[in-house]
Amino acid sequence: MFKFLVTLLLLYLIQGCASIEKLQSEPWLKSKSNNFTLYSKLNETENKSILENLEAFRTLINLTNKDNITHTFPTEIYVMNKDEAHLFDISKNIGGYFDNNLDKNVIYLRYYKKTQEMISTILHEYVHYVHAQREASFPRWFEEGTAEYLSGVEIGKDKLILGAIQKGRLAWLEYEKWLPAKDIINPGDMSEWSRTDLGMFYAQSWLITFYLNNRALPEGQSYSTQLNNYVSALLKGKDKIHAFESAFNLKIEKVNRAIKSYWKEGKFRKFSLNKSILLKDVHIKTQKLNQGETNLMLGKFAYSREQTKQSLFYFDKASTFETQKNKAFIGKAKTLILDKAYDEASNVLQQVNETNADLSELYFTKAQLNFALAKKIEDKKTQIDFANKALKELVTAWKLDKTNAKIYYLYGLISLNFDLDLSRAVSMLEEAIYHNPSNVGLKVMLFRAKILTSYKQSYEYGQRLLASFNSEYHLSAVD
Repeated sequence: MFKFLVTLLLLYLIQGCASIEKLQSEPWLKSKSNNFTLYSKLNETENKSILENLEAFRTLINLTNKDNITHTFPTEIYVMNKDEAHLFDISKNIGGYFDNNLDKNVIYLRYYKKTQEMISTILHEYVHYVHAQREASFPRWFEEGTAEYLSGVEIGKDKLILGAIQKGRLAWLEYEKWLPAKDIINPGDMSEWSRTDLGMFYAQSWLITFYLNNRALPEGQSYSTQLNNYVSALLKGKDKIHAFESAFNLKIEKVNRAIKSYWKEGKFRKFSLNKSILLKDVHIKTQKLNQGETNLMLGKFAYSREQTKQSLFYFDKASTFETQKNKAFIGKAKTLILDKAYDEASNVLQQVNETNADLSELYFTKAQLNFALAKKIEDKKTQIDFANKALKELVTAWKLDKTNAKIYYLYGLISLNFDLDLSRAVSMLEEAIYHNPSNVGLKVMLFRAKILTSYKQSYEYGQRLLASFNSEYHLSAVD
């Protein structure tokens, strides 16, 4: 029996390795637009469709929010089927996720035969990301309702039609028991909610958002003005129900009645937008990845998931190709640091040829290693020596790339950990947030730095930060 189990285990391991092998040996495409990079095994037409619609959607959001233009920030999208994603410890039940890393966004999309389903998933998550850039207090009903409303676009060859009806949500509204409106606007702890209640929360949030966007209002009033009043009231600590009633001039006990009437009338307004106008300055290029590039790409994705075994496998494969060697060595060193294999990481970094390497990334990785060594050593003087060495390496990395938030972040982190130049740490973290305004971790660290330096406005900053946590967007948003 024991031999049988061992044989099964070996077969399982062999199959797992074979799956990893297969993934890196198959043909992958890289498609790059103005603001997004997409990696997939789809064809060029499908890649282009996803990127065009995402770029058009991004432009649409900026056109409707001229005071809050969405920042340009590196965003990488990986399309895999559920079995491939499972190799990276991604649940087979997840249709996609949006992860705001320090230096880039990482998006996973599950492959569907219908490209429209993938586009809807990515648009929903992108709305959460845009909200997080605004640093405003958005309650969950608004977050999810707006994400559903804006991602409900009908995609034609030449048009984007905003206001498409979410048929799945209508089915919930038709057959399930409605939640009281007060439980939508102020739900409290939802951890014990049933699947049905959660489904109704999404459906009713979507319909409330649809209704508020499209209902007739007296002359001089607009949904945007009402929404700004609502957010301002929440930031001032007003009761959620009273803030809603006052801003939208709608009593909570009348909400369900109003949206049911609106739903039964069926007069859902749609807005048609010419896609060619939205894509006026968008350019998309597609290339087939060679095997070295494929391994490097998969290694980076595995690293973003902290799946070190897979990451090392792909970086080792990539390092056998001359044009990918230096990037693969740096990626492998980062993975070894994550695994606390510091001697191995040091040896790998010594193999990097500085003539052809990304020097900013190389010096950043050296700083990561020295910071890790500083934390490991108990002797205070040696700790400070390693920490100061790491800071000098970060300055070198910064001179080569002044827009990378992770460089500023690590500088602030080291300064806070070893009480080194705290005032500069504050300015570094503020700069990091300028380049990556959605990252909650950066904001929490900045708050800590402001307190340690007795910054005058630290209390006010903390109040705003706590208010922003009402937003349902997190460091990794999964729906």
